[in-house]
Amino acid sequence: MDSETRFKGRRRQRHDARTTKGNLMVDQECCKPVQDLKGEYVKRKESARTVYRVESYDRVTKRWELTNTEDMNRCIYVKTGTILFAGFTY
Repeated sequence: MDSETRFKGRRRQRHDARTTKGNLMVDQECCKPVQDLKGEYVKRKESARTVYRVESYDRVTKRWELTNTEDMNRCIYVKTGTILFAGFTY
């Protein structure tokens, strides 16, 4: 098999409807990068219980603020490009 054929095979896998994150198959409809989810309710993992809301971008730390819906004083910061799950019923 020549290198051009192998490259075409990889390209087809990369642009498929599903991507892999570790050993877990992730559906692109329910998970998106944090910068695309401003103002939405999200989870860090698909099986997580804690629900966060994407609030704003902090320019000093270069991270997005996620506020816990149960306790508004508890928040976490994630980097730009972090994959979060948003396709769930809350």
